[in-house]
Amino acid sequence: MRGQVSQDHSDQEERDRLVGLTRLVGKYYVEYWDPRSSKQLMDLVLKRGEHEVPYSEVRLWLISAAMKIALSTMIKATREAAQDRLTYREFSVEYESEPLGFIDVARTLQVYPQGICASLNYRPSLDAPEYAAMRFMAESVLDVAKGVREEEDRIKRLLLAPQAPSILELRSELEDELAQLPMATQPVDDKALSSMMSALGNRAPNWLTDAYSSYSLSKLMGNPPHVSSRQKEGNNELTMIGWKLYEMLVAIMAFDLLLEKGYLPVAREQDGYVMEKDGKVINLRFNSSLEGSSLTSYDQVYDRSEISKISGRPDLSILAKDKIIFFECKFSTDPSYITSGRFKVMAYLLEYGGSTGVLVFPGLKGSSEDYDEEDHGTRKLYEKMIDGMVEVRFSSKEGGKNLYLLKLDPLDPEEQIKSKLRNLLRALENV
Repeated sequence: MRGQVSQDHSDQEERDRLVGLTRLVGKYYVEYWDPRSSKQLMDLVLKRGEHEVPYSEVRLWLISAAMKIALSTMIKATREAAQDRLTYREFSVEYESEPLGFIDVARTLQVYPQGICASLNYRPSLDAPEYAAMRFMAESVLDVAKGVREEEDRIKRLLLAPQAPSILELRSELEDELAQLPMATQPVDDKALSSMMSALGNRAPNWLTDAYSSYSLSKLMGNPPHVSSRQKEGNNELTMIGWKLYEMLVAIMAFDLLLEKGYLPVAREQDGYVMEKDGKVINLRFNSSLEGSSLTSYDQVYDRSEISKISGRPDLSILAKDKIIFFECKFSTDPSYITSGRFKVMAYLLEYGGSTGVLVFPGLKGSSEDYDEEDHGTRKLYEKMIDGMVEVRFSSKEGGKNLYLLKLDPLDPEEQIKSKLRNLLRALENV
């Protein structure tokens, strides 16, 4: 009975951490992972959720960000469809003084006294079923977009590309593109659209496939977003994943603290940001291998592009002129998992020659979960934490490298979490 109570408490704590993460950074989820199309976004978020996100503000922002991607994808697809000018051959009966095809005897007898004959023919037509489907999907996306509001704050505005269009502007652009699309008279509904896409399969034009992904994404806007501890296939719900949120928590708070110190983002790159203050430049890199890896080859492979595939990819790297700081984020309280993270940070320091590595995690389970002596070592470090942080120093022959273990628990108040990260940056001599 006691074991069941303990397990129930652990499960509730995990749920509270997950939900707490959505409160802290959930509204930035789409912008941070930066999917470029509806398909990429669905690959990112369409999972089986465990817990519904209870915060209306987070739900609003997540859905508005997804709506922008759905609109942008549909705009591009509609423009390409209009440029494609897809034509079909349409059956027609034509009346002329000279035959234009096979003569329709019955119709010709009726008009022959006027010197006219009726011909059966096929003529090019833009009344293609794909255009009917495009119009149906684009209009459906527009209808959904009318019901989606959007708001911004300082961080979200900086996470977005400069002068990113609003939902209202995207709606207007889609309406303009839709006006250029050839008219189609064939009726289309959900069932007919699904049958068409199944029948076309891989033969469907790319613009039609893209439009269908946008349409499918927009149909999910009425469902509440969810959060899950890990990626689970199943129901198609807008689902945020716990470990991704935890990486975001660390990265966004570091981003915000650099803003507090006067750094401003001057460029958005594919894997991060360039920030600058008084001529001093700092690069933030997310989930990315870095230049300067000390790896030279493996199994007689020397090609740098191939070697980069086995290089370490820190969750967050802060690159300044005179130092590199690596962050590894582990959203787990399992001692063995945290221990593996500790050695992973050491591997980054070895491979890239950085000055400091930081392992971030929310806490540790009881000692009964320790697997080996290395786990006991991690626990000993955990017990030595002062204000949620402990430092491990390397010898001077290793260049004076440092490893920090930092406890950041989403159950703690937001300012307390930020204060711990602020203290770390201060300990790193004010990056």
